[in-house]
Amino acid sequence: MKRTFKPSERELATVELTDKCGYAAAAMTLVPVPGTEVLGVMPIHVGMVTALANIYDKDITRDSATRLVMRVGATVGLSLVGSRAATTAAKLFIPGLGGIVAAPLMFASTKALGAVAKSYFERDEELSSEDIKAVYRAAATKAKSEFKKDKINEEEASDDSVAPKSASAAKPAERLTQLKTLLEQGLIETEDYNAAKARILAEL
Repeated sequence: MKRTFKPSERELATVELTDKCGYAAAAMTLVPVPGTEVLGVMPIHVGMVTALANIYDKDITRDSATRLVMRVGATVGLSLVGSRAATTAAKLFIPGLGGIVAAPLMFASTKALGAVAKSYFERDEELSSEDIKAVYRAAATKAKSEFKKDKINEEEASDDSVAPKSASAAKPAERLTQLKTLLEQGLIETEDYNAAKARILAEL
């Protein structure tokens, strides 16, 4: 049975929902098996959009929610897809980087997707590509500063015993090269690059 939200309740309900989904998606990045962030996060994103539709009293099917998620991804391009690419690359080449780079990126992209869906439902499903980009970027920037690592249950989300051998066996020089590539492609920011680089060098 769907719950009916009063207009005064919607903002708080949206924040609570997108925070919960954001940290759930971020937790997926801590599982050291490449690909989990793609397979595991999509259901979280679709479920979040469906729940937001309920909050704003809109009827939406799971297929429609999936199409909206895909539309946002296609519109913002590197911002959403890049966060997943960075996560996968981090798991393959830079063991342990998930907690430094990937989790905040996934949290921010999830919160930004939620902000776009919220605007979409508030505007009766009238949202241009430029509107999507503007809402997404503003929300993603804000979310990065709100991320708190201690809200993720790392003990349940991470298990080093199943880390890919290719990741643990990668030489520091190879990992530094891959890290540099991520920076040059704009998938990670300079501060993230410096933090990860310091971590790799500390292992020498």
